[in-house]
Amino acid sequence: MRSRRDIKAEKTVSLEEMEDAFISSAKADRAEGLQSPEKLRHKEESSGSPEDLHRYVYRTEWPILPFEEPSLAEGRNDLDKGFLMRLKEDIWLSVERHCKALGVGKSEWVRHAMLKQMAEEQKWFKENK
Repeated sequence: MRSRRDIKAEKTVSLEEMEDAFISSAKADRAEGLQSPEKLRHKEESSGSPEDLHRYVYRTEWPILPFEEPSLAEGRNDLDKGFLMRLKEDIWLSVERHCKALGVGKSEWVRHAMLKQMAEEQKWFKENK
């Protein structure tokens, strides 16, 4: 009859083998996905797709550009209202990636974008009355 120690040693070997297999397959997957910068540049140029501008975004002091606060309706400052918005997956993933790179929460980023857009529209209507 086998002892507990023998069974445990067999399991340990099996786990190590599994880990080695997993790591080597991950390395192979990564190596298959790697392409030289020349191939990537050629792929971007030949596909006609726009440049991926996400790669230029980095964590910095935020908001980056100041703006005038819009004229807001009267309301209580101690009461928060929820805002539900449906987005296509590509937009959601882009916002998520962008906010993560900036180090800003999505809610804060969207709130800032809404206020900035409102301020710009109010200014435009004032100037073009």
